[in-house]
Amino acid sequence: MLAGRAAESLLIGDLAVGAGGSDDSDLAQVTQFVTTLHASMGLGDTLTYIASYQNALKAVRFNPELRSKVEQHLQALLSLPAPPYPRRVSRRS
Repeated sequence: MLAGRAAESLLIGDLAVGAGGSDDSDLAQVTQFVTTLHASMGLGDTLTYIASYQNALKAVRFNPELRSKVEQHLQALLSLPAPPYPRRVSRRS
């Protein structure tokens, strides 16, 4: 889900604003997904239904406790090691 962010890191060598900035961005999409896990699927610390997938971004904007939990989850995801990249296989003619 954070492919744009990973691509910036690999191609530019640093993170820029391409992975964020709009509700369609990689960062918004992963935030929406993780918020939904916490706010409507019972996979957070509570079983309380707070928001639907469609309203997840609004919920995380206005609920500081939820935002803190989502931030912790996102930081944990970003700290995972990247999977190994497949090697290119050269073709022989």
